[in-house]
Amino acid sequence: MSLAGHKTRDIAEAQRLCGQAQHQKAISVLGDNWQGLGVVSESGDPEILLVLGTLNSELGSIQQFAGAQEAAKDMLSRAERLFEASGDLRRAEAMLQLSRCYWRCSEHDEAMILIADVLASYSDSDTRLYALTLKAVFEGDRGGDSLEILVQAEPLAGEFAHPLLRGKFHGERALALRRLSEKQPDPEPLLDRAIQEYECASVCFELANSPAYGARVLNNLSEIYRRCGQFEMAHAYLDRAAKLLMDDKANLAQVHDQRAKTFLDEGKPDKALACAKEAVSLLLPGEQKTWLQACLATQRQAIKAVKALEAIKKHADVASRKSAERERIRAALVAADGITTRAADILGLTQPGLAHKIQNQFPELASLRKVPRTRRWKRRPA
Repeated sequence: MSLAGHKTRDIAEAQRLCGQAQHQKAISVLGDNWQGLGVVSESGDPEILLVLGTLNSELGSIQQFAGAQEAAKDMLSRAERLFEASGDLRRAEAMLQLSRCYWRCSEHDEAMILIADVLASYSDSDTRLYALTLKAVFEGDRGGDSLEILVQAEPLAGEFAHPLLRGKFHGERALALRRLSEKQPDPEPLLDRAIQEYECASVCFELANSPAYGARVLNNLSEIYRRCGQFEMAHAYLDRAAKLLMDDKANLAQVHDQRAKTFLDEGKPDKALACAKEAVSLLLPGEQKTWLQACLATQRQAIKAVKALEAIKKHADVASRKSAERERIRAALVAADGITTRAADILGLTQPGLAHKIQNQFPELASLRKVPRTRRWKRRPA
């Protein structure tokens, strides 16, 4: 095989690995073509620009690397124009990857315009399935009806579709069902359907050899078990997801955020706040403002819960101290009553005012004498 043939094969392999979220392997295959995260390549080869732009966008999101999305937009825009000039159908892939960059930078309108252009220009099943799934992701993120979009995509997600695309479709439909369940008085039927969709997604990602996407499914499954009150199961899924996402800061932040919510539901705000802070710290350096805002909301909720718990504990401590003091006084009065009663008997005296006062405050001291208030101190006759 010629040098050019080897180069073409390596670039195609790097693109395949990148699609499976096996980014470090893709970088190894690229060799000298990879100049580092956030570095804009001056290459005029659209294939190289496509894979470098995709890697910058994905790794920039994962590592929350500032400037990576802008670098990715530069390279993907150039790849898209070069593919268009040559009539190459891979222009659609460049446009879809570019739409993800815009979305990650919170430039939502630009992302949706690119999706619409792809759907209007291409009829290939896998391309349209990917475009519709991305559109559902974007629409769902901003509170729209993603299920309606996925209904359009369903005929394209059959057995002949690429397993990675099928997995993304099923994963997004599961998420849409979860969101819909939150608005229902009885969410269980929709949650059962969501679990089935996630199981389908997990199988597809396994077929596509993509453990990173499989980890995201585990994180989402933990959300369902949390909502069902099965906290032990939820933590178990989060543990498994975290092990698969050690180098994926953005998605690891989602795991920490989900664990914070689980601890909040368990009534453990201190642990929830620690997890929420970890999630925010992972997202702060990057450009994913939407995810950061969601994690900050969880952190604020945890802070309120911690303050509420501290107030309850403080009130309980005050009440406990007052109760303890009251019991101490009560015990002292009981003891004193025995002494004063004995002393009065010896001296032949009665003290009506003190007896009534103590009886009114501590009615349980039944041993106190009941004497009329009108009587005065008198010495008993000898």
